[in-house]
Amino acid sequence: MDSPLPVLIIGVLYYFFIRHAGPKFMEKRAPYKLERAMVYYNTLQVIVNSFAVYQGIRIILHPSYNLSCSPVTYETTPFHMKTTYLSWIYFAVKITDLVDTVFMVLRKNFHQVTFLHVYHHLGMAWGSWVVVKYIPGAHLCFVGLINCIVHSVMYFYYLLTAYDPTVKKSIWWKKHITELQMTQFFLIFLHHLSALINPSCNYPKIALLVFLSQNFLMFYLFSKFYYQNYIKPRNKIN
Repeated sequence: MDSPLPVLIIGVLYYFFIRHAGPKFMEKRAPYKLERAMVYYNTLQVIVNSFAVYQGIRIILHPSYNLSCSPVTYETTPFHMKTTYLSWIYFAVKITDLVDTVFMVLRKNFHQVTFLHVYHHLGMAWGSWVVVKYIPGAHLCFVGLINCIVHSVMYFYYLLTAYDPTVKKSIWWKKHITELQMTQFFLIFLHHLSALINPSCNYPKIALLVFLSQNFLMFYLFSKFYYQNYIKPRNKIN
């Protein structure tokens, strides 16, 4: 956390591998069978995200927490140190999320490496570092809580597909996970908006505007994905 260089290097290497080095490496190779590695990876992700959900619930139920506005603080009280610690765990999870794309490349599922996927993963990794470094505090613990709930469900689905590839054929899971992600962005948008319009909230307004615009963009991109994959095909059938 002393320098942005490590996370920037990780992001650049990640992008270079998934867009250039990885596809070229796999060009004349058969897809790797990574089912066992994916079972371990997804199990770990479910455990860590579930732990973050548990800790997040404890924080938002704490008397010191204010859902509408929890200002940035550099105090070292047990509560504020816990919120910063949880924020760092969230940042670490966003780094391990990048491995998901590496699996896609090594299994030659290049169609899954979309702009939405890459933008979301890199944005979350770099953005969470900035939050932990410069604007720690309890306000974003609600964001982490909601996001980790979504990722617990999502990685559980990935775990099921690693055990039983036929689960992938079920549109039910994919459709409802996308709906869950869209609901997440809507709730987070309202959370940031409540702090922005609260005249007594001293959380940095510029940060809130960045968060709001980012959530609006992600909601739009996921809505577009949802329409193209689940509504448009159904309209063609009808």
